[in-house]
Amino acid sequence: MSNDTPKAKYGGIAFKQKIKTLSDKLNLPTKTYADIWEKQHAKAFVVAGAMQDDLLTDFKRAVLKAVDGTSTLEDFRKDFDQIVAKTGWDYNGGRNWRTRVIYETNTRMAYAAGRYQQMQAVKVSRPYWQYKHSIAVVTPRAQHLAWDGMVLAADDPWWKTHYPPNGYGCDCYVRTLSARDLEGKGLSVSESPAVIWTDKMIGATTNPRVVKVTAGVDAGFAYNVGEAAWGQQLAKTVYDKEIAKLKNQSKWQSMAKTDFVDYGRSIEIPFKVLKPKKVITRSQDPADYLLELIGKSEKVFDVAGSAVLVNAAFLGEHLTADRSKYLPLLLKALEEPYEVWQVFESHKVSKQVSLKRRLFSDYTLDGMAMSVVLTVKQGVLVSWTVVPLKPKRLNKLRKGVLIFSR
Repeated sequence: MSNDTPKAKYGGIAFKQKIKTLSDKLNLPTKTYADIWEKQHAKAFVVAGAMQDDLLTDFKRAVLKAVDGTSTLEDFRKDFDQIVAKTGWDYNGGRNWRTRVIYETNTRMAYAAGRYQQMQAVKVSRPYWQYKHSIAVVTPRAQHLAWDGMVLAADDPWWKTHYPPNGYGCDCYVRTLSARDLEGKGLSVSESPAVIWTDKMIGATTNPRVVKVTAGVDAGFAYNVGEAAWGQQLAKTVYDKEIAKLKNQSKWQSMAKTDFVDYGRSIEIPFKVLKPKKVITRSQDPADYLLELIGKSEKVFDVAGSAVLVNAAFLGEHLTADRSKYLPLLLKALEEPYEVWQVFESHKVSKQVSLKRRLFSDYTLDGMAMSVVLTVKQGVLVSWTVVPLKPKRLNKLRKGVLIFSR
């Protein structure tokens, strides 16, 4: 797509970054649009009021057809009607309004995130970004029109809060420019507009809360969806320097605002007595033992309605034989977790957002009380820990969005 060509319809461009942005999202049950906020939407697929994973999966599949360019809004509406008829989902708002919001918001955000990664890839040769207002918009926002044509450096902090779309129905976009483009078009780099924050009450009848908003940007849109999805591109020397400053600290920080106390959960997780059918010997290979337990090299578990892949070889590489005796606890926790949390984390350097699931269960094994914590990322078990029961320590991890509990 030429930088001088008016932007095509979102459904008309099928590039891998746009599709991957949506396909990588995890389903997240939510009651209202305000249950998660801003950057968190870059990693979670949500439809306000959709609380079942299978319902979200159907909607995501329908939206993906729009994002990859194979369906239109009318096609999506037909899929929407079929999904509602099949599941009996009782939604709020009119059918045409609801379908348009779901369709347009997801396709536009996916396009913007994918386009961001493309622009990052050419930032060295095209280091300037120009805000463009679409001529196709019937009722333009005055503030967006005021920004039309403005040129800022690609790394200007203004893009962190004003990278479009900047609201529902916003069709604004960004194009890249080189130094030669500026000279040839008679353009110059502007001073970035002031960002002034004010308080606004949202969700008055569903989830009342006060949020920060800035002029020209709808509540919930004051973030850069591309940066949240992919992370900002930094020179390796800069990245390494910033990572070194963290030393032994975690590179990720939690974005969670709620924990087990907010959900009224007990400070202690009830434990169950577990008696493994087979006793592990210290010399047995962990991967071989796990293979015996699950009967195959890989197995997909249904965890609270979502698939989790467990790979014996991968876990075996990260285990010592003396820890293998705890593998039955891991499998039991997958089969019947006590709690499943979804937690958003932000990378301290790249600013990329990640969405993980954590499973919690407590057991007694050989008379010892043990806590099991499993971490799942994009449907794959990526880490697990078994430690002597210490509620205060592990309760620090029981935060985020509680999506399943016993």
